[in-house]
This record gives sequence, C-alpha cells and structure tokens, in this order.
Amino acid sequence: CYFRAFSNCSFEKKGKLPGMDERMLHKGVTDCVATLKAELLLPHHITDDWVLKEAMQYVVQPNDRLLQFMSTVAQKQNLRMPFLSVQIRTGLRFTWANERNKFHAPPIEDKLALAAKTASAAGYAALFITSDHPMIMSMLPKHAVKYGLSVHFVPMELFPTNRIPPNQRAEQFLPEYYKKHAREKLDEGLAMLGNILMLTQG
Repeated sequence: CYFRAFSNCSFEKKGKLPGMDERMLHKGVTDCVATLKAELLLPHHITDDWVLKEAMQYVVQPNDRLLQFMSTVAQKQNLRMPFLSVQIRTGLRFTWANERNKFHAPPIEDKLALAAKTASAAGYAALFITSDHPMIMSMLPKHAVKYGLSVHFVPMELFPTNRIPPNQRAEQFLPEYYKKHAREKLDEGLAMLGNILMLTQG
C-alpha cells in the first residue's frame, strides 16, 4: 500500500523453504552486516548504520501514492529544501510518561530554541517538526520567528493518536482502534510514513 514491490521475480515453491535465520546459520553467518560488508569489499570506514540505511532505502522505496502525499503536504505549506528537521517525542499519550512525570517542558524549550538557532546559522529558512503532542507544535513558532524561519509539519489530525479520548492512554486505545476497520486506517499509515520520510529529508 505504501512501497514499491521489492521484486517482480518469482519462483515455484517446492516443499518447505528454510527460514532466513536457518539459512544464515547453515552458512555460518552470525553477523549479517559484517558479512555483507566483507562480501561487497566495502571500505573499513563504512559503518554498520550506513549499510543498514542503504539496505532499507533499497527495500523500502515509496510508491507513487506515498510520494504524492509528501508532495501535497510540501506544496500546501510551501516547504522547500533545505530545511532542518526536528523530532520531539514526549510520550505524554502513554502511561509510562504521563503517570511517571517524565515530561519536562524547559529542556524541550531549550531544544526548540537550539533547533531554530542552528537552522538560521546554516542558512536554512524552514523547520520541519514532528511530535506526538500538539503542545510542542505551539511551542516552536515563538523560537522560529526570532530567526525569520517558517514552521512546517504533517497535520496532526491525520494521525491516530489524535483520536485518543482524554480518559485513555495510547497503549489502551490503539490496539483496539486498529482491529476495527483496519483497511480504513491506510491513510493514517500514509501520514505516519510520509511524516517519517519528510523528516529524514531535512
């Protein structure tokens, strides 16, 4: 629904195929990334994270529907590259953060101020932010305006967390929510994936 097909190749299935783990162990492979780097003769300075990133970018290629969503959001908000991406996860919709007093606004204010300052120093004109709580979205503009920066984000009403009732936490609401009419939730998946991909473009 969101990505291009990994391959158009097919083969006739004959009997039970061994699982990936079983096949790797049979060949003596215990570290996939290290083995891949050795097979491809990659330079020593190439990190494991880089290999995984490249592999994921190859396997998970956005389809036209996902690319169109990202383009529409960017066009509606007049978002142009380059921009600085900011992700702030509060966890406030989950019990672990809300009941354990894990959220502290001052450090987040500091991070938002630093993000605006960094974007300005780099010559960027825009900030793209993603967060799990609308309060954060309202905190950023006052920092951005100091440097003449515009603020952009995927509208929060497109995300399932926006539908959590006040008397519930995310871990209570989301599992049951997705069980009901799962096919109708595809556009929310589109928003979440588009949000992540736009974040990585910054």
